[in-house]
Amino acid sequence: MSRTKEIIQRIIDETIEEQLKVIGVSPVSGGCIHNAQRVVTEKGDYFIKMNNASDLDMFKTEYSGLELLAGAGEIDVPEPIASGTQDGQAYLILKFIHGGPRRSTFWDDFGVALANLHKNHRNDRYGLSYNNYIGRLDQFNKFSEDWISFFIEQRMEVQLKFAFDNGYIDRAYLENCTSFYQKLPDLLPVEPPSLLHGDLWSGNFMTGEEGQPVI
Repeated sequence: MSRTKEIIQRIIDETIEEQLKVIGVSPVSGGCIHNAQRVVTEKGDYFIKMNNASDLDMFKTEYSGLELLAGAGEIDVPEPIASGTQDGQAYLILKFIHGGPRRSTFWDDFGVALANLHKNHRNDRYGLSYNNYIGRLDQFNKFSEDWISFFIEQRMEVQLKFAFDNGYIDRAYLENCTSFYQKLPDLLPVEPPSLLHGDLWSGNFMTGEEGQPVI
């Protein structure tokens, strides 16, 4: 048995209530940061992401985000099982989503589900009760009463500072962005705070077994 399979068997033993034998482990493409695996057991398949133990907080916040989206009940989300560490490896384990052919109403269903997610799950402030990540970069979510201020302070300024400090942009670019801030109230309509996926791109949704959208 390979070391990866041994570690995954121990993860399954610790996180799944009934003892399940791992029959097979195979890489899953698409992950650009972590080691992603499909895990086949006697009673169903699981998806596991693994990386160094220092990445545990990334998996914990992703687990919490999936719980929020799943709890909304508007669109299918892989069920989060657990996050933790095993043998020096951080992990996140989810139920595996088996893909299928896209049904004819896929895009309409996707649009309606996202609209309902945003419309039906509101908050009184912009932000989140914990910080998380965008890729490997820290993403800060300090609560704000004002959408434009939140977008500038918690999104744009943080990433621009990172880019400037690491030499990706110069001071002139930074100053141009500061001028751009003044135009944002005319460019971004104010909407009530609502539950968002936060990083919704082609790599973060798929077609489920019944042809439905899954994020």
